[in-house]
Amino acid sequence: MIDVPREQYTMVIREMLRHENDLTNHRIMWLLIGQGFFANAYASIKSSQDSPSLLFPLVGILVTLSAFLMLYRSYQARTYLQFLGLRAKRANCRRNTCR
Repeated sequence: MIDVPREQYTMVIREMLRHENDLTNHRIMWLLIGQGFFANAYASIKSSQDSPSLLFPLVGILVTLSAFLMLYRSYQARTYLQFLGLRAKRANCRRNTCR
């Protein structure tokens, strides 16, 4: 069962791409905010103690790796949506006159 008429495929895929781009932007912003937090906390602990804890750098590395994984998946999703958009455009061109 098709939920969307074929004529609207390109519009729906465009909206899905826009949503994925917004999601990627939010993920990058949260990564930057988190890294700033960890850098600030590490600097605070380093200035107050003789030997800084390794906990903050390890957590920062884990946050960065998880963000990398999420951004890579987002890249894959956008690539697939672009592929679907081109396929839908070609299908519309075959049925209608292309403009």
